[in-house]
Amino acid sequence: MNRTSLIIISITIILLLLFASYLWQRRYLTYMQANLIHVMTLPRFFFWIGILCIPFDLFIMVPTVVFLDGGLLLAYLVFYLHMLLGEYLCIMAFLWRCVIAEDSLTFYLPLFPPKEIPFHEITSVKYTENRKLGGGSKKRLEGYRQKKKLFTVEESTLGFDVLYTVFLERGKLSPIPLNGYNKESSDCVPILEDFSITENRENVIRSISTFLFFAVLCALTVWTWTRDELEWIYVLISILFLAVSLCDMINTLLWKLTVGFRTISVRNSFGKTKTYDIRQITEIQETRNHLVLYVGEKRVVKIFKDHKNVPQLAERFYREGIEIRRVYH
Repeated sequence: MNRTSLIIISITIILLLLFASYLWQRRYLTYMQANLIHVMTLPRFFFWIGILCIPFDLFIMVPTVVFLDGGLLLAYLVFYLHMLLGEYLCIMAFLWRCVIAEDSLTFYLPLFPPKEIPFHEITSVKYTENRKLGGGSKKRLEGYRQKKKLFTVEESTLGFDVLYTVFLERGKLSPIPLNGYNKESSDCVPILEDFSITENRENVIRSISTFLFFAVLCALTVWTWTRDELEWIYVLISILFLAVSLCDMINTLLWKLTVGFRTISVRNSFGKTKTYDIRQITEIQETRNHLVLYVGEKRVVKIFKDHKNVPQLAERFYREGIEIRRVYH
């Protein structure tokens, strides 16, 4: 494939994505429900994230077009797909909607059919605080039909408070054991004598998928490497991303906290395990994102609130008479 054909095809795909989004908007974004309560939208920082991806990808893609060959074509395709994702993120920032009506929620995701969820199908809504990239905290609403997750709405979504109020008034919100933990919330948490605290399934899938993606990318880059002076830059970048994703995956899979009848065992990212008696825990601090356990002045472990079985851990500390002290406002 020559440079001219590649550039024409690339520009055509970008224009087709924009045109398809325009047709989707004309067809679906015409909600006129009489019982409309509120229309939720995404914040504009999603648009700016997508915009920033485009010049970064172009900076990498331009040299690959100038010195186009078999190995660099792979690098071009990878960063071109990333640029398309950035373009789609910009489209989402303008066209994504969540329409709250009296009897249902309807999600509008660009290029996909609208997804309407009647309120009577939502059996429960979990309200949690979760970590986010950069160490901050965010609130999240997760709707379920029995055990099947129907939707997730983050705090950054414009109209989050309206949706929270709607579910609160309908009595569908589940208790929040770690937000002002007390006797009333502990009664709603199942009592477990022996359990483990690990990464939640979403983070495990994310870390494994990321590693596999960069492993395949690195393998293809090395396989097609012709020892060209320019290509070694892409090989180095792919190896760097692979190493970072490998460390993240190892930490995600190996870290584990095991709670027994009287003991707590902490396994770190290197597989090394330390065991403490629960009565040795002298202080527990609750931050926006973590529970931090201390033995005397020594910090034993930091636990993200979105880890699996954290409410059961808080319930255990409550019944052991160990206070969880909030250190944020």
